[in-house]
Amino acid sequence: METTTPAQASGWWDLIFGWWNSNDPDSIIAITSIVIAITAVIPAVILFLTYVRDKKKKETGIPASEFAEQLIKQEKEHARDISEKETQISELTNAIEAMRAPEIASQQRRATAEEALRQGNTKLADAIFAESEETEAAKSTEHRHAAAKAAKHRGAIAYLNSPKAALPHYQRAVNYNPEDAAAWNRLGTLKYRLGDPEGAEDAYRHVRKLGEQSRNKATVAAALGNLGLIAHTRGALDRAEDYHKRSLAIEEALGRKEGMAADLGNLGLIARTRGELDKAEGYHNKAFALDKELGSKEGMAADLGNLGLIAGTRGELGKAEDYYNKAFALNKELGRKEGMATQLGNLGVIARTRGALDKAEDYLKQSFALSEALGSKEGMATQLGNLGLIADTRGALDEAEDLWKRSLRLFEEIGAKPKVEQVKGWLQGIEKNN
Repeated sequence: METTTPAQASGWWDLIFGWWNSNDPDSIIAITSIVIAITAVIPAVILFLTYVRDKKKKETGIPASEFAEQLIKQEKEHARDISEKETQISELTNAIEAMRAPEIASQQRRATAEEALRQGNTKLADAIFAESEETEAAKSTEHRHAAAKAAKHRGAIAYLNSPKAALPHYQRAVNYNPEDAAAWNRLGTLKYRLGDPEGAEDAYRHVRKLGEQSRNKATVAAALGNLGLIAHTRGALDRAEDYHKRSLAIEEALGRKEGMAADLGNLGLIARTRGELDKAEGYHNKAFALDKELGSKEGMAADLGNLGLIAGTRGELGKAEDYYNKAFALNKELGRKEGMATQLGNLGVIARTRGALDKAEDYLKQSFALSEALGSKEGMATQLGNLGLIADTRGALDEAEDLWKRSLRLFEEIGAKPKVEQVKGWLQGIEKNN
């Protein structure tokens, strides 16, 4: 059982320096000269200037978009692909900007909440938006959109610590405003990640419907791509291929290279599942070329990992290992724990194939630990299955059976039918030997 992941791509936001660092040095010199002339008030002036500067830094700090990206880099959970990552950054940016609005809370409370966020404490920021949500929800129907925004802000902040904790906030957001495609998409992403494919599919169908009603082609393309991921997980390859090809056609028409790379990568995974390795390699090479052109390290990491899967399937273990190591290094550089877990799992498969069972076990346990921390049922199920194969090879059949039963339960929960059948086959093999 090898680890696979949907194709990923990403874009980076430009960093912007704060107001204070952009002051004109000549102006500072002029002000200093005046202050020197008024020696009697030097201490007061210095204290005042320091207070103003520090207050401004505490109140606004760096731009909200940069602050959001910094928070995401230090979070426990990381995005799967560009559409999710960009959405996450955008929503967290909106939450930070909303929290900085004077009308939301007192200046001191806002500054304290932002500093707490910087330290990883989300409680104060959540409390501010909880009050806003409650106030707006208690008003007339026309205020429910404002309540939806507050709920989304709470979801974006909660996601920093736990995707599971973010889920109810986005659920309330779509209840307040059923026409919010972004909230539906986020809800679908969370449900898919947390092992609820039926709920995710329902959310993505809402996204698609809203995109078609508003004639927003980018929204439709995103929904089709996400529906393709669910179909692939279920083993419905023809349906998954159709979704991704339709999404790709829209992305090409819009000139969205990020989306094109993601769809090409996903089509490559489908081709590989069918055993069409040359076709799969062609898709992944095209995706890699686009991601490299975009400077997307996340996308390149995923593409390298997928090319490694093809090399491994062909028995080219050294080539596969090289791809996986490069992919792991990029994911580690980016702080992407999910990508790191995927490649650790792949390296474990290589080690097991070579007979280095202790080394393989170490890789797989590291991958499992990361997947468990991320709440990724698919990742946990995959590595439990792989660890079971190692136990089976060692003749520890009771241990293998226990690991495979745990793997089976998780695969059943996420509706991964092909994997369910695979693990059932392993368990039947143990029964025959007994």
